[in-house]
Amino acid sequence: MAARSLLQAAYGPAAAVMRDWDCYRWITIFGGFVAFALACAAGANDVAASFGTSIGSGALSMTQATVMASLMEFIGATVMGDRNLDSMQFNLILRERPPDAGLFMWGLFIAIIAATVCLAFATYLELPVSSTLAVIGGIIGMALTARGLQAIYWNGRPDGYKLAGNIGGVLEIILSWFLAPLIAAVASFLFFGFTKMIFLRSEHAGKRILQFMPVYYGLTVMVLIFFVIYKGASRSSLHDWPAGRAALIAGLSGILATLLAFVIVVPLVHKQLRATNKDSAVSEEPTQPIAIAVAPEKEAPPGPQDHSTQQQEQDMSPEEMIKQFNQLRVLDTVYEGEDEGNASPDVSVRCSPMCGPGKLSFGQLLARTPNRHRTFKRIRRPKKLTARQKVLKFLHRIKSATISHKIDYDRDVIVRHALAEKFDDKVEELFSFLQVLTACVASFAHGSNDVAAIMGPYAAVVQIFNHRPDVPNRDIDVWILAMAGIGVSLGFALFGWKLSRCLGGRLTFMTPSRGYSAQFCALATILFASRTELPVSTTHVVVGAIVGVGAADNIKNVNWKLAMAFVMAWIATLVSACGIAAALYSFTVFSPAYTVA
Repeated sequence: MAARSLLQAAYGPAAAVMRDWDCYRWITIFGGFVAFALACAAGANDVAASFGTSIGSGALSMTQATVMASLMEFIGATVMGDRNLDSMQFNLILRERPPDAGLFMWGLFIAIIAATVCLAFATYLELPVSSTLAVIGGIIGMALTARGLQAIYWNGRPDGYKLAGNIGGVLEIILSWFLAPLIAAVASFLFFGFTKMIFLRSEHAGKRILQFMPVYYGLTVMVLIFFVIYKGASRSSLHDWPAGRAALIAGLSGILATLLAFVIVVPLVHKQLRATNKDSAVSEEPTQPIAIAVAPEKEAPPGPQDHSTQQQEQDMSPEEMIKQFNQLRVLDTVYEGEDEGNASPDVSVRCSPMCGPGKLSFGQLLARTPNRHRTFKRIRRPKKLTARQKVLKFLHRIKSATISHKIDYDRDVIVRHALAEKFDDKVEELFSFLQVLTACVASFAHGSNDVAAIMGPYAAVVQIFNHRPDVPNRDIDVWILAMAGIGVSLGFALFGWKLSRCLGGRLTFMTPSRGYSAQFCALATILFASRTELPVSTTHVVVGAIVGVGAADNIKNVNWKLAMAFVMAWIATLVSACGIAAALYSFTVFSPAYTVA
């Protein structure tokens, strides 16, 4: 109080008000670090929905996917990112903000913390969830604690728009984020089922798929053009185009892509296949026989024990065969070094006086050991590394643990992959380009839309602090979008392998044709939802599409326990983010305190 009186006396009341408002600056500074952590967590969890199937099918390596995802996410966020602060969180969730601007900034800061914790924990458990859902859950928890139930649009929107059945608000968000995956699952089930029955299972699959491949290119380009207009170009005038003009442009683009595929892609593939067949024919030519004198050995007639062994192998289940194979591999690894020489370097070892001489070579010391094992691997003196070598070794370990992480699976997943239906590898490779193309467009759209959505609370904090309680403009600053793009790319590079392994193989067996079908149907579902103004999650839709592809292959080829765990994680994300934000806000704002005059 004394400091405020001195400021008023020296500079007037405006200086005192400014000094009081500067006490909130730390929220914008520390909130930037937390918002960057939120972007990293979102990148580790969300971006795998775009590139997880490409990694699982082998179309891209983890390093290649990291480079492509980083470019698409950063360009989408900075160049085409949605800078409109009036996003879904504030239109559908908050009916009115708290009267005190400082408390509102603090509440948004807590919502960011809650969303970051939920996303990080879900990524650790390898559960794909929605970052936007976590942010909305945090805002709901803050709003409920600050203003009560009346602060939430539970069933309605400010503009009065509602779905069929008088549904809107938070209820609309929850229903759409569970309804959209079902639509994507049905679409991918039908699309991949048609592709499999007509092309992949045919005796002349390569010839048929080459004849129909340009049509796939045309359909894919048409959907991608629509997708870019309505999901990836919200800052441009394309977003305001009427549906008829957008359909005309997308249709013409699809026809042009079909013609180009007929003229360019199909001849190139024919040429490549002819070269491959020629090389394989040359390699299969019989070579000149070499006369080698081999002493004939008489084969013993099969006895009853051999017949019983063959019968046991025939009656053995695939799980037991894989288990026995793994055990043999372990034994081979254990006894791998038995035949290695026992040579050891000339290393001198200082012994105690009771051992005899003062110094002995390492080989002599081993020879004097009475219980020496007969086989030793070569023992080398540890090399002293320079500072540069230590740095390179450390960077190599980081690379091996992140962007070059080996995607491995457990026994159950390997058995599920072994039992899945396989198709011709050459035909599968024809879908690789389309799969990577759809993944890049999905990642670009994620950067232009979802990145701005998760940065909405922090952008609101910055706007409120800069303009005090009134916000004259509702644009997100470019530096916030650039920071988020870097954070999303870094998060996927460090921890994206966890969700890529989950969506690329643990849920169902993945190949380029399956991955393309899932990505294409997911983009078509998101496009349909955006035209009907349904809020959807890209991660939820991709999970539904992957489940549909696995079910079209074989109902047992889907890990249904894992799929149900995903659904439970979606519910838990909203509830936990809401609970964490409510608890933190209540503890920090409504806890008892003493006022010092």
